[in-house]
Amino acid sequence: ERWLSVLWAPQAARPMMLAIHAYDLEVQRVVGDIKDPLLAEIRLAWWREQLQAIASGAKPPAQPLLQALAAGRHLGRGVDLAGLARVEDGVLPLLADEPPDQTVIAEMSRRRGSALFAALAAAMGAPEPPESAGAAFAMGRLLRGPWGHVGQKLADARWPAVPGRVRLPGPLAALDSLGRDDLRRVHGGKAPGPLASPLRQWRMWLANLTG
Repeated sequence: ERWLSVLWAPQAARPMMLAIHAYDLEVQRVVGDIKDPLLAEIRLAWWREQLQAIASGAKPPAQPLLQALAAGRHLGRGVDLAGLARVEDGVLPLLADEPPDQTVIAEMSRRRGSALFAALAAAMGAPEPPESAGAAFAMGRLLRGPWGHVGQKLADARWPAVPGRVRLPGPLAALDSLGRDDLRRVHGGKAPGPLASPLRQWRMWLANLTG
């Protein structure tokens, strides 16, 4: 579904957008796969420091994702890589001992979503979206996972209300529509629909057209 949304973006923006999505997924993978919270925090800190260094003009190490992000930055896509590093704020609470409550989930989603959508919009050359823009999509990612060993902390979560809708560039609106659908279903006592189903693809296509 992320891949499909990128295909609706201008061709020149696609490599950088794919790298941004890959970074978001890598941050999620670190939290879900590394069982020792301290080691997970160290790994996240490494990624954050690398992005901050590249944003300051440093040459990226021989790591494919970092090189892709650096290449996109130097192609003039206008992405704030130091800002992108803030997606980790949307997953760090899962490393705490206590499960996140409704307020924490809302804040996690706002932070992860705003960092992700701001970077994607910049890659497309679009204006920076409102801070709340990516919250629905990020909350849908929290809902779906996969979260590995920390998934149990979200098993009995109470999910916040669906965030208010804002107008977005088509590819971002398509992702936003998926998060909203996931949240509406869970609030209605239903399981999220299957990924990449024809209905979800139709919803994405319609949102891409209408913003």
